[in-house]
Amino acid sequence: MARRITLEFLKTETTSGSVLGLAALAALIVANSPWAGEYFAALKSYLPVSIGDFTVRLTIADWIKEGLMALFFLIVGLEIKHEILKGELSDARKLAAPVLAAAGGMIAPAVVYLKIAEWTGGPTSGWAIPVATDIAFAVAIFALVARGLPASLRIFLLTLAIVDDLGAILIIGAFFSEGVQSVPLAWALGGLIGLGALARQGRLGVPLWTLGFLWVWYFSVQAQLSTSLAGVAFACIVPINARVEGRRSR
Repeated sequence: MARRITLEFLKTETTSGSVLGLAALAALIVANSPWAGEYFAALKSYLPVSIGDFTVRLTIADWIKEGLMALFFLIVGLEIKHEILKGELSDARKLAAPVLAAAGGMIAPAVVYLKIAEWTGGPTSGWAIPVATDIAFAVAIFALVARGLPASLRIFLLTLAIVDDLGAILIIGAFFSEGVQSVPLAWALGGLIGLGALARQGRLGVPLWTLGFLWVWYFSVQAQLSTSLAGVAFACIVPINARVEGRRSR
């Protein structure tokens, strides 16, 4: 019984929000403590992972940014896809509201930044910084404080946050990236197209979807493309089946 209660507790969004908040607080404390040097050195240390002939050599910080965030965007992307196809956002007018809000949330901060930089004579190159919304913390805070609010508001905020984040990623890629590698990008796109075509022909098993995601993720890393984009793109080709609907209905 205790194990069952523990598992149910770990599945709740409140738990994930609490863990994320505590982790952020712990990181702030350690980063401003006498152990700050060791902490940042650990984040910059490399942790190579090999599967057969494929090796990914990233720092611990990059594993968090490129690995865990890819999974996060995959999960959030699946939820939003479900809502667009069969839920709150199936009405185009309801979908337009968070998309337009996200566009305003990107344009307005950039304009304010540029105006302040113009008035103060500061650098204008940082205009893309206030464009992004930290979706992970937005979801965590919402899970902690908004249990009594309607589910439609949660979906609205999720959609707004992910559109805002993807817009920021595209801006950074277009204006501040050193360039995407075309050959690995082609392999990643090939994996997405191939799996998407197979999914239309019939139901695919979890192992194939897992391998497919690892394929797309690996070549996205090699292409120097944000893996958050890869997570959302992969969510677009995963079919929303009865199992997903059952999970959402509980």
